[in-house]
Amino acid sequence: MWYEEISGTIESKDFVLWIVISEIKEEFRERTELGFDGAEVQVICTELIESFERFRRKLSEKLEMVIKENGSIPPTYFYYAPVDYEIIGDAPNFGEKYANVKEFQRKELPPFLDVIVKVFKVYEDCEFLRDLYAKVRNSQLYDKKLKMYKVNAPLENASIEIGRAKAFTPGWLENESIRLHMEYEYMLELIKSGLYEEFFSDFKNVFIPFLNPYVYGRSVLENCSFIVSSANPDETLHGNGFVACLTGDTAEFLSIWRIMFVGRQPFKVNDGQIILEFEPILPGWSFDEKGTISFKFLGSYNVVYHNPQKIDTYKTEDSKRVVLHVEGHDVTLEGGVVPEPYSKTVRSGQISMLEIFF
Repeated sequence: MWYEEISGTIESKDFVLWIVISEIKEEFRERTELGFDGAEVQVICTELIESFERFRRKLSEKLEMVIKENGSIPPTYFYYAPVDYEIIGDAPNFGEKYANVKEFQRKELPPFLDVIVKVFKVYEDCEFLRDLYAKVRNSQLYDKKLKMYKVNAPLENASIEIGRAKAFTPGWLENESIRLHMEYEYMLELIKSGLYEEFFSDFKNVFIPFLNPYVYGRSVLENCSFIVSSANPDETLHGNGFVACLTGDTAEFLSIWRIMFVGRQPFKVNDGQIILEFEPILPGWSFDEKGTISFKFLGSYNVVYHNPQKIDTYKTEDSKRVVLHVEGHDVTLEGGVVPEPYSKTVRSGQISMLEIFF
């Protein structure tokens, strides 16, 4: 409880907390520099949980504070410059000194898309996330020319000490480019958070199959590592895709595809029974001229959605009818839920096709 007993402002108390924690950390590093001795100690779980809870509360309070200070777009990184200090001795390296810092000035780096993704993972308030989405669209993370999301805002005022991102030409590789893996992660969080209108408003601008192949510069049937953004000084490269390294965008795309076609969790347990419920998140324009769309489910049979009115499936509560084609005969189920034993029949692959009517 010692933190609560410190007198002074929140800033001064936090500074004392930082000193104490830093000293504990440095002592731990010194003691474990050559490894651990393997000794085990017993701890009281309730005390450990209480300590973790206090840290969680402290971090949550600070997170709320920095989000509010930055107009709902949280900064990705901070760095601290000493503004008041005293020299207390010579360091082993030539010309270096030990100093006791009395005051720091906090500085922020430009926002990165990565932190926006993390906020979406942590927060569940849909209205807060919708507001954050709008602010990102109006920020320098959004490429207004390409209508895509850059990996970071301009780094022109950042120090080279932040790392290699600063070394790249803007719009290229790790500096202000469209990093497909990160952009797809952001899109995945949009659909997972229920921001379906926002997700589909960006859909055709972001996903590669919908791009102009002459601008993309390669087959739109393959992803790339990054796309040159409009921040690059060479306008002829804007929108071009390049493969410079391995990328995880395919994993994100498959996760998005799964949620779009079957929902977050098609198989559920309800009152001890396994049920199957398809909850597709598909826009009306994704259906063909007959109002159908199909996909392979569980790698063995086709699922066909019938949507003659081409409604957005995420705007309707339930499907009207499910038809299972099981070994020469059909099973028709009213409503969108497939109960046992048919849910197990579907899961074991003992059907030839499944049709769902909206």
